[in-house]
Amino acid sequence: KEKRPDTVRQDRKVMQTFAAFVGEDRSVQSLTPTEIFDFREARRAVPPKWQAKRELRGMALRDAAREARRLDLRFTSFVTVNRELSAISG
Repeated sequence: KEKRPDTVRQDRKVMQTFAAFVGEDRSVQSLTPTEIFDFREARRAVPPKWQAKRELRGMALRDAAREARRLDLRFTSFVTVNRELSAISG
């Protein structure tokens, strides 16, 4: 079953965010479970559509997560984060 073009675009965004988080020039074999956990926690700490939020715009995910915690912003649901992890798991 093929994915719809919109789903492919969303998956690419997630992969780009993950690559920026762990380092774009990394091999898959070099990733550790701790890094995956850190990504999940950082992604969970930011609100949905965090990149469009005025307070977080232009920040890297790590920085945005730290700032979102400081500002006590709403966080992303586990369902969304797990769906995003599924997109990068392949």
